Amino acid sequence: MDKLDIIRLIRHDWLNRLQVIQGNIILGKYDTVNEYIKEVIHKERNSSILATTEMPKVTFLLLSHNWKSSPIILDFEVTGDVFVIKSIDDILETTLTKLIKTLENHAVSTSNHFLNVEFGYNNESLTIYIDYNGEQENLDEFNEWLKCLDKVGLCKQNLNADNKQISFEIKLTKRGATCL
Repeated sequence: MDKLDIIRLIRHDWLNRLQVIQGNIILGKYDTVNEYIKEVIHKERNSSILATTEMPKVTFLLLSHNWKSSPIILDFEVTGDVFVIKSIDDILETTLTKLIKTLENHAVSTSNHFLNVEFGYNNESLTIYIDYNGEQENLDEFNEWLKCLDKVGLCKQNLNADNKQISFEIKLTKRGATCL
């Protein structure tokens, strides 16, 4: 994706948001307009905070995912006081990209698919909460992906997975991709 494509996509996204606001104003749904503006502000603040993590590849992946054709709608949240973890950007970007591709490959077309990624910063650690809702044809490729986490030093915790919902956590320390 080149720079001009990125600018076009951002412009398109903002025009869509303005049309939603305009349409609701025309319909006199001022409470809906107010809630929608609050939601947009919240998402933009999250985007801004994510950009301060010094993880440019992960940031671009999460910000640009919904611009492309995908059965999965991705959302993210950043909570706590952000700190920088050196040398984690490449590993996380590769890991999240493979996860998204794996989920896309087995997404049942008649189901809605939502992936939420939360970065929870807390003192000396970062917990990445992954929560997926949507029907999967099978979990074989996902289970293989899980095995790869251990190989790169990303330890999963609190794993719950079935064909309709997947959730787990990845814990990191300020020192990087080490198991707690």
